[in-house]
Amino acid sequence: MPNHVTVSTLGWGGKSLDAAFAGIGALEMSQAELAVFQAYGGIRPKVLADGGAAEVAATAARVRDLMAEHGVRQVSTMYTGAGDAGTPLAEELRRQAAVADLAAALGVPLVTVLGSMTGTPFDAAVDRLKAIRALHAERGLVTCMKTHRGLIGEMPDDAVRLCESVPDLGLTLEASHYVVGANEGEPFWQVLPHVRHVTLRDARLLPLSLQMAPGYGDIDFGQVASRLHDVGYYGKFAIEYVDLRPVDGPVGVARDIPSCIVAMRTLFVSLERELGLR
Repeated sequence: MPNHVTVSTLGWGGKSLDAAFAGIGALEMSQAELAVFQAYGGIRPKVLADGGAAEVAATAARVRDLMAEHGVRQVSTMYTGAGDAGTPLAEELRRQAAVADLAAALGVPLVTVLGSMTGTPFDAAVDRLKAIRALHAERGLVTCMKTHRGLIGEMPDDAVRLCESVPDLGLTLEASHYVVGANEGEPFWQVLPHVRHVTLRDARLLPLSLQMAPGYGDIDFGQVASRLHDVGYYGKFAIEYVDLRPVDGPVGVARDIPSCIVAMRTLFVSLERELGLR
């Protein structure tokens, strides 16, 4: 498989970490994006933080064992929402530090975090991201903020403004949120110079669907790939279909998560080849 296309463990977010790596291995994907969330997935940020260095080391060893067992060569990136809604910043940063320690232990170079809720004062959102960025910088990690609906940065100009306000902050582009969120499918190309990571999932504006079977939504993945290539992007593309959310699509089209992952991989790689990008 192409080494720039990976898959998120969120495809098995409602199952165990063992099931996630077994599923990734069964799809013959050699790289993974490891999701670390408090509400779902196999690793909890609070548990990491409460357990300290010993818990981080044990979790890293567990991940490495699962990788070896299922033929997954690399955890290329991590994606975390370290705090629950309303978690005080100091507690979130404690958890973010533990997640960053896990990334460093696994040799993961890039961590995607979420922005603050829409409506948060801009300066407060910037200060929070600066604090997370400082934690990552201490560990040699790249920090990216996901372009996610309902969060500051859901509008492209605001995402650019955040990157200009937080030194060394990059973006993780997920076009699906620019389709179903406040941007309502309008162009978002101004963010591309700041993109350091990309997640792939099709979506539809009308009727609204965040998870469409690949190729049946409104995202022009060929144009996304081409425009990223034009600005010199050579990072990873992580397929992110989440098992905790239904997938929409025409009758007769496979909509289970493994089928969607395979279809997204085939669609994206085929488009890249047709465009002469890889």
